[in-house]
Amino acid sequence: MYIIYINLMKKILPIFTTSIFALSASALTVEETTTFEGTASYDSKLTINSKVVYTIGNGTDKSSVSVTYGTYPLSNSGQIVVSKNSELSLTTTNGGDWSSAGTSGNIDVYGKLLISNTSTKSPFLPTISSGKTLNVYSGGTIEVSGVNQGGMDVNNGTLHLYNGSNVNISSGSIFIRGSNGTSKLIVDDGVNFTRKMKITLGSASISELDFSDAKTITLDNFTFKDRCISTIILPKTELIIIGMGNQGTFTGVEELILKDFRNDTIKINSSVFSLTEDSNGITQCFKINTSGNIKLTAYDSNGNKINLNQGDYWELTNDKYLNIVRVSVPEPAEWAMILGSLALGLAIYRRRK
Repeated sequence: MYIIYINLMKKILPIFTTSIFALSASALTVEETTTFEGTASYDSKLTINSKVVYTIGNGTDKSSVSVTYGTYPLSNSGQIVVSKNSELSLTTTNGGDWSSAGTSGNIDVYGKLLISNTSTKSPFLPTISSGKTLNVYSGGTIEVSGVNQGGMDVNNGTLHLYNGSNVNISSGSIFIRGSNGTSKLIVDDGVNFTRKMKITLGSASISELDFSDAKTITLDNFTFKDRCISTIILPKTELIIIGMGNQGTFTGVEELILKDFRNDTIKINSSVFSLTEDSNGITQCFKINTSGNIKLTAYDSNGNKINLNQGDYWELTNDKYLNIVRVSVPEPAEWAMILGSLALGLAIYRRRK
């Protein structure tokens, strides 16, 4: 039975040999670096071994690989390259969490990466984890459908969306979690979102959102969960946040760190956002709905922390910009001039008297 199956696979994949593939009743393993050209469909888990580069297509002609299998259709410990004009389709039929970039592998998309779920039994979270990266390059497309929640899950890994890439997440959001500080979303300028971009920060997560290469970023929804600390590297022109949400019981450790901060850069249109005072009576925190205080910290373009002096505060302007208001405090040289003028005036007064 297995000999017949192997012979059939050879007909479908004429460039492969049985030394490259190891076949079993429940898995298809790529054991050597190789390039696939043609069309193939598998009803078994696709496994990419460590240090193996599996390339789909030659960058000119169309090639496609479709994998449909239970809960975990892909285990990638090496590297997958989806070439221009080619596609990789991954479908889970049994629900559950699974990893699109594996626990220790990368995926580079120049063509299309299609991820879908035909089950409604449990959450479906294509995951990028363990310090690895899913790169979607110019002209590349990632589509996620049939998602009950989560959309794309960045768990101590990196999702990098390059200029000219295309993103279509049918429901859910880009879910960023992981507590070791390596979870990162990088969005360059010119990324095409078929639907609005939604970001959810996971509980007890430490993450970074790097928008520094973009001119303007619009978040249709930004959800902050309890105990999360997130850094946003601001875009060149403007960050627009339309909707906001909160989940969990907030404990006071939550923090939003804004790098390359300038006034009139962040516009928040959400009605559930409100500024509030910290324990020292300084307005440098905010709330989402009835959440606890989320601390605001800002750094300038030189990487220097912007400290609020006595009387300084954050404000939301009439135009909905989140700005820092500085109370004018004379510099030492100005104090010297003021005191000198007072002393001169007092001396003149005494002479006249």
